[in-house]
Amino acid sequence: MKNILRTIASLLLLPATVLGLIPAVILQLSNDICYAWMCAPPFNIIRLIFAVLLLAAGFLLFVWTNLLFSRTGDGTLAAWDPVDELVVAGPYRYIRNPMIAGVLIMLLGESVLFTSIPLFVWFVVFFLLNVIYLPLSEERTLRARYGEAYERYQENVPAWIPRDEPWDGGDVHRDHPHFDHREMRR
Repeated sequence: MKNILRTIASLLLLPATVLGLIPAVILQLSNDICYAWMCAPPFNIIRLIFAVLLLAAGFLLFVWTNLLFSRTGDGTLAAWDPVDELVVAGPYRYIRNPMIAGVLIMLLGESVLFTSIPLFVWFVVFFLLNVIYLPLSEERTLRARYGEAYERYQENVPAWIPRDEPWDGGDVHRDHPHFDHREMRR
């Protein structure tokens, strides 16, 4: 029960602000909204389906990563309640930032749903903020907390573009995303 309350508190403060409060303010201030279901057919159906798929995919990825943080790492997404151990399971075996990727996918889904350029700009701004913030702050903290384990993980799992195959924590050089497996066959 304590984990559930910790997770809910972090979700209400962080993602709810990024996905709910800020988009609501942006939509309130902008006048160029064309809800996906109100646009001219057949684009209304196509946009609506695409938006729902993006929102669902982002939500599922976000929930999955939060469950991993809670169950595997005994922590939350919040910096004030970090995980006890490095989480390298599920989507974290493919990409270092799947939780943020889930939020970004949902933001993109919102911009499609509301056919809103200002929401799309918020998506780009949020992405750029994370591209700057994560290496300057979070990755330093993770290196200090987990040491060599995080460095090996960082060397082998890309930040934003998923690997083709899941990283199993094995050989650093062979598992590196730029390693040419053809060289080993020669």
